[in-house]
Amino acid sequence: MATFHELEIVGNLGADPEMSYTPEATAKTTFRMAAQTGRGEYKGTIWFRITFWGGQAEAINAHCGKGDLVCVKGELEHDENGRPMIWKGKEDGLPHASFDVRGRVCQFLNLKNGGGSSSQEEYGDWEPGTAKKKPSDVPF
Repeated sequence: MATFHELEIVGNLGADPEMSYTPEATAKTTFRMAAQTGRGEYKGTIWFRITFWGGQAEAINAHCGKGDLVCVKGELEHDENGRPMIWKGKEDGLPHASFDVRGRVCQFLNLKNGGGSSSQEEYGDWEPGTAKKKPSDVPF
């Protein structure tokens, strides 16, 4: 039996998304996302670094900004040994772990320009320069 894991994170963007392109012209968008953890005196914030590719990356870059509330579904990325990304802090020299997530779906919950849509539902197959399909265009 195959196994898998999936994360669902609801939180706010900590900064505007950053988009770049691979040499093959595939869009890549990365952003930091904060989510609350714990309760009462044990309440804290956990940070994730989220990466999306392709049409979703372009849609997120175009429509999301710092402070926007989103719901991301995806999976944890890891190093070659299956462990979290570990790095040493520049200021303290101590080891830190990075929670890197490869996003599959990003639902926009409260964008500054309004909305509440999903990048997968509306933009999952979107390519630059193409029109979105209308529900009546779907053959089933």
